[in-house]
Amino acid sequence: MVERKTKTNFSIRGFLEKRASFVMTAPAVTFMTIMIIFPIGFTLYIMFFRWSGGVTNPPKFIGLNNFLNLFKDARFANALVVTLYITAVGLLLQTVLGTAIALLLNESFVGRKIIRAFLLLPMMATWVATALVWRWMMYPKLGVLNFFLEKVGLPRLLWLSGNATVVPSIIMIDTWQWTPLIIVIVLAGLQSLPREPYESAKIDGAHGWQILFRITLPMLRPVIVTAMVLRTVDLIKTFDVIMSASQGGPRFRSENLNIYIYNTGLFYFRIGYSGALLLVYFLIILGVTYFLSRQRGEISF
Repeated sequence: MVERKTKTNFSIRGFLEKRASFVMTAPAVTFMTIMIIFPIGFTLYIMFFRWSGGVTNPPKFIGLNNFLNLFKDARFANALVVTLYITAVGLLLQTVLGTAIALLLNESFVGRKIIRAFLLLPMMATWVATALVWRWMMYPKLGVLNFFLEKVGLPRLLWLSGNATVVPSIIMIDTWQWTPLIIVIVLAGLQSLPREPYESAKIDGAHGWQILFRITLPMLRPVIVTAMVLRTVDLIKTFDVIMSASQGGPRFRSENLNIYIYNTGLFYFRIGYSGALLLVYFLIILGVTYFLSRQRGEISF
C-alpha cells in the first residue's frame, strides 16, 4: 500500500510540474481571449442592426442597409479621403526624411551620439501633449510659427483653423513626432549590413551615389518596408493628434475614419452603423498591410 501511494503521488506531482505553465497562464489567456473575441463578435452582430444603444429601444434588424448607406454618406467619403491623404503624405515624408537622416547619422562625425539622442526626444512625448503644444504654436494670432513667418516676410497662416491648412498641419505634427521611429529602425538596419559588397564596389570604382542606390538601399529594402508597415498602420489609426489638435474640424476637414467612427458610435449613438464602418476600416488596414508585406517578400501567395 505504501509503495502504491508513493507512485500515485509521484505521478500526480509530475503531471502538475509538466503542465504548470499551462495551469498558471490559463486564467490570463482565457480572460484575454474573451476580451478580444467578445468585441469582435458583438461588432459583427450589431452591424446588421439599427440600434441607438438604449435599453428600452432594442436593436432592429435591417440587413445590409448599414453598408448600403456608406455609398450615400458624404462624411464617410470625406473621412476616407482624409485618412488616405494623411497616410500617403505622412508615410512618404517620414520615410524619406527618416531614411535620409539615418544615412547621415550612420557616418562618423563629432557630436553624432548627442544628435541621435536629441532626435529621439519627440518620440518620447505623449501624443496629446505634443498635439496641444503644436496647437498653441499654430494659434493664428499669437502663435510662435506665425511670428517667425512675419519676421521673414511671409504671410500668416491659419494652420489648424484653416480648411486648406488643417490636414497639412496635422501631417507636420505627426511627422515631427514619428520620423525618429523610422530613423531608429533604418539606422539599426544600416549598422547590420555586411561590408563585403561595399569593399567589392570600391574595388570596381563605384562612387557614393552608385553605392547608395545599387547596394545600400536595395539591401535596406526589407528594413524600410518593415518601418513603413508600422507607420502605415499608425497613420491610418491616427486619433489622439487629430482629436487634441482640431477635433476633426474645421467643418470636418480633418475628420479621418477613426474620428468619424468614434463620433458616430459614441456621440450620435448609431451603434450599428459604426459597426459597419469598423469593418470597412479593418479591411482597409488589412489591405494596405498585405500590400506592403508583399513588397517585403513576406507573403508569397
